[in-house]
Amino acid sequence: MIRLALASLAALMSFGCAALKAGSMPYPHADECINPALENMAWLTVDGRVTDVMNARTIRIQTDKGETVDVSLANIGEPFDTRAADLFRKRILGTRVSIFFPHPGDLKNGLIAEVHDLKGRDLSNDLLRKGAAAFIREPAYTLSSYSECLNRIAEREAKADHLGIWH
Repeated sequence: MIRLALASLAALMSFGCAALKAGSMPYPHADECINPALENMAWLTVDGRVTDVMNARTIRIQTDKGETVDVSLANIGEPFDTRAADLFRKRILGTRVSIFFPHPGDLKNGLIAEVHDLKGRDLSNDLLRKGAAAFIREPAYTLSSYSECLNRIAEREAKADHLGIWH
């Protein structure tokens, strides 16, 4: 239970929500996205190392407990830029990451989850912001509404700037 609470707190902190005042702009895109501090979800977090990158959407992680988990990055769809997938593979392979997913989650059958590197960067958002993949909407409660909003905006901005697959 403590790990669940800490994971929820860590997720909120990674979103940069420092203030809860209504009407203030304490987080990016407050004019368009829900305040992440107001979302009511129980998140689990699992830490591990990326051991394989199957494509621009799916990675394999060896957890700190020794389990192997296939994780599909939330909001990453087709088409995706194969050159960007190769760069992504070089950047992320062997690095430590944290997986955020709703409770209860099933590690054995794979997950669609939000994945952050050690610097707190959301890997899906990075790919979408670079135009490396198209945004797809995930089923409710797969990731936070705030994260999904940021990912949708990242794709929109990549399209406007004609980046990657949007050139």
